[in-house]
Amino acid sequence: MKFLVMWSLTTEHISDPMLIEILRVPEYARRLEDKGKIEKRLHVLGQPGGAWIVCVESVKELERLLATSPILNYASYQVYPLTEMDLHNGMVSTAE
Repeated sequence: MKFLVMWSLTTEHISDPMLIEILRVPEYARRLEDKGKIEKRLHVLGQPGGAWIVCVESVKELERLLATSPILNYASYQVYPLTEMDLHNGMVSTAE
């Protein structure tokens, strides 16, 4: 299953503990990439946050990955399930 995970940070009240957790995000994401859980990491220009394409076996696994993120308590998430489209025959299939 693939999901587009858009996440953003509220930067108006950055504290030292929040900054420490934000700085841990790249290493957290690299570990997930090494495990094949993140297919792509993107930055949304002009936004404090990013977009990840996440590949997981279940929604429960996705929830666990988000729950173990260093910025769980500081980020807002929008999660969109993705499907792949076969443009040659007009069929849509579930992304795997």
